Amino acid sequence: MGYRIYQIDREWRKSLGEDWRKHDLSYIEFSSRGNLAERWKPEYLDHYKHVVSLNAEGFGGDSETDLWKVYHTFNMHSFVVGGEDIYEDVISDYETKTVERDGEEITYKMYHSLSIGDIVEDLETGKKYILHDDFVDLQEIN
Repeated sequence: MGYRIYQIDREWRKSLGEDWRKHDLSYIEFSSRGNLAERWKPEYLDHYKHVVSLNAEGFGGDSETDLWKVYHTFNMHSFVVGGEDIYEDVISDYETKTVERDGEEITYKMYHSLSIGDIVEDLETGKKYILHDDFVDLQEIN
């Protein structure tokens, strides 16, 4: 069982400048209130970027439960199996950026915690879900 996480493309967002705050995706990213179906447009997927993948063998349960486990994994940066945290072993396909601060090199993973407006693709079913007030199947609102 695997998942891909998509987040709004930082470069695209930067390219909009101040107009970003007026875009529907800004509203979707920062608020779980309102009617998602009225704001979401299928072409908005073009403004998302695949930022990280999760190999989640052993989750078990139904797909809604699994989506909340994905949420937990990317907010706690932890994936515990048999008492051992194997988070770094189950994530892949992410970019990194290394910077120097106070003479020390620091490497960052170029994704943020899973949050409102982010999309989770279930690789087993091919379905994509956007996190709003719950996980919403994009096929149901397109």
